[in-house]
Amino acid sequence: MKKFHNPLETLLEVRRILQRQRETELSLARRKQDEEELFLDQIRARRAAAEQYRPTGPSTASSLLQREHFVQHQGRLAGTQSGVVDQAQQVVDTQQDALVEARRGVRTFELHRERLHARWTAETSRDEQRLHDDIANAQHARKAGQEGDPQLAG
Repeated sequence: MKKFHNPLETLLEVRRILQRQRETELSLARRKQDEEELFLDQIRARRAAAEQYRPTGPSTASSLLQREHFVQHQGRLAGTQSGVVDQAQQVVDTQQDALVEARRGVRTFELHRERLHARWTAETSRDEQRLHDDIANAQHARKAGQEGDPQLAG
């Protein structure tokens, strides 16, 4: 019996490699997004702590101005970092779309391979059945010839 051969197996492997690359890229994009979100949370926490800070001793005007300046600076940093987080989210969305397309490509080739395999299985089964039928007919003819059956001999 001949072995099944998929002529598009190489392309399927290329698509699988592409899919794994897309999975890795998505993972890296998500990790980067998580890092950016963590940094934004740290900025917001520093700002909130600075806003809540109340000195225990007497405050000078310069210390109050420094604190206010720090709070404003952290607010600007938070705004900038929010934009970075949004960009990171867009990258994640793009990578997810690329991964979906890569999975579709792999699935297309897998379905094609499954159809080819089903066709090959049916043809192989048919060929084997014909071979078994021919063997059975030959055995029956030989047996009938030995017994002198006039229907088969004649």
